[in-house]
Amino acid sequence: MSEPEHQESPDTTTTATRETEILAEFVAGLTFDKLPAAVSAQACNIVLDTLGCAIGAWRDDPEKAEIAAKLADTFHSAPKAAIWGARGHKSDAALAALANGILANAADFDDTHKRALLHTGSVVVPPTLAVAQERNLSGRQLVTAIVTGYETAVRVGMAVMPTHYRFWHSTATNGTFGAAASAASAFGLDTQR
Repeated sequence: MSEPEHQESPDTTTTATRETEILAEFVAGLTFDKLPAAVSAQACNIVLDTLGCAIGAWRDDPEKAEIAAKLADTFHSAPKAAIWGARGHKSDAALAALANGILANAADFDDTHKRALLHTGSVVVPPTLAVAQERNLSGRQLVTAIVTGYETAVRVGMAVMPTHYRFWHSTATNGTFGAAASAASAFGLDTQR
């Protein structure tokens, strides 16, 4: 039996697909001035809804809420972002986003996009507010980042649904794109970054 011929694998580490480039251009290029007033207003409602769901977790499932807060307290390094409803508790932005995402999704009342099959608020709002606190962002920057994250998560979700849901929980998978997009917008990253 002869050895199989060695074939070089194509180098895909630096080649972005056109779809990825289009998404990166959208994330880096969206500004508050491009948003219709109704979209900006809805982003504010989404923040209130997500915060309400997270605060409600303290009443509906205080044990789970306490675990989320303690997780962030245990591992934090630079307390710059609030853990919602935890009476003055702060953590670093990444851990506050994790804890607040758990809180926002705890009761499963957070917003749902039916065609994308995901709970967008619990994955977009927590990292956006955490970065906003850490970087002292303006309300306009915050709203822009939330809209960027929503639009990204929902479009990715709709592109792979409904078959994706047979194997994966889309809030955890497709929502990751929204969380990354909102954080990238909040950090002011350009298309390349």
